[in-house]
Amino acid sequence: MHMWINFTFSAGTVFREPILCKNIPRIPGWTKLICIGRHTFGDQYKATDAVIKGPGKLKLVFVPEEEGEKLDLEVYNFTGAGGVAQSMYNTDEVLLGLLFFYIFQITFKKKSAFIFNYDGDVQSDMLAQGFGSLGLMTSVLVCPDGKTIESEAAHGTVTRHYRVHQKGGETSTNSIASIFAWTRGLAHRTKLDNNSKLLDFTEKLEAACIGTVESGKMTKDLALIIHGSKLSRKHYLNTEEFIDAVANELKARLVGKSSLYVLLNLIIEY
Repeated sequence: MHMWINFTFSAGTVFREPILCKNIPRIPGWTKLICIGRHTFGDQYKATDAVIKGPGKLKLVFVPEEEGEKLDLEVYNFTGAGGVAQSMYNTDEVLLGLLFFYIFQITFKKKSAFIFNYDGDVQSDMLAQGFGSLGLMTSVLVCPDGKTIESEAAHGTVTRHYRVHQKGGETSTNSIASIFAWTRGLAHRTKLDNNSKLLDFTEKLEAACIGTVESGKMTKDLALIIHGSKLSRKHYLNTEEFIDAVANELKARLVGKSSLYVLLNLIIEY
């Protein structure tokens, strides 16, 4: 059971996928692929708006650079105290790029639910929570050239935790999405360089994250999903403890070699 979230960009497409752990509860009955298509170029994201003060005509004007008829449309005739106005646009390139989603829908029509909307952030956050946590989701922007990607932690920042840390307090911050941001970027590098050793390292690091959680060692956000109101401090690790637990799991998967040793060797070889 997987979920994919597609965000359409002018320069590529972002793929988001949940990081599934067997012991993290999900919404019962979610057994099919879920695909969301979203504009993040033009439209309201790049809209131009204005406050209208007093009566007057609002127009939409387009002046072609080459020969052609000037477009001059009257949008509204303000006769009172005024109001507000907004102008939006998009390009043929982006709109034609949406054909990708139709192909995707045809391919998976018997296995998936397909949604196309302008509220991708809201939809992705809802789906991520349905599969466990915002901290359990990958986000990779794939560009049309096939060579360039951007990998990120989709959940944003944890400013509140950092402020607690600055004051010397204990935090329990889920670092899995951040780790996967690195591994998905490194995994793409392996394709470009045909580097099997680096691929092995990235796969084992991702498996170490999942294996750590499935062994019962996790941060507070995940423990809360399992234990709810019965959550106590014994059920979760703090930020540093969790990272150490993942590191130990990784060492075991690398057959005794420390992750730092392996990573340094990979960097030297590269």
